[in-house]
Amino acid sequence: MLLCGLRLKYSAVYNIAIYSLTLPITLSLIYEVVNLLTGYTITYFSIMYMAITCIYVFTAILMIKSDVIKKQMELSKIIEEQERIKQEMERKEQEKKEQEEKERVRKKDEKERKNNGKKEKKNDDPQPQANIKEGN
Repeated sequence: MLLCGLRLKYSAVYNIAIYSLTLPITLSLIYEVVNLLTGYTITYFSIMYMAITCIYVFTAILMIKSDVIKKQMELSKIIEEQERIKQEMERKEQEKKEQEEKERVRKKDEKERKNNGKKEKKNDDPQPQANIKEGN
């Protein structure tokens, strides 16, 4: 299948050949029976026989090529969708990491504020002073 750029297995090529010959052989048998019984002849029957065979072969090849193209398009859509999902997952993972980092920083700041608040309270406690009266 070099003309169409398709790589087919030999079994596929064999199936194409069998299917493309089925109708022409059937028509040939009918023609031979009619020719024997009635003597009716078709002058260009062999050309029609070959034309039908070629049409079947080309149709089968084009159908296979069309299927291959459709599968490639579907595959490319699947790959695009996988890539989009992968990017979305990476974005969500990044957002999750950023959120965890913000939460960690918030907790750290909160802890520092509590510690600073305790230190300030200790510093705010009144120092014991002696009651000394001045000047009499």
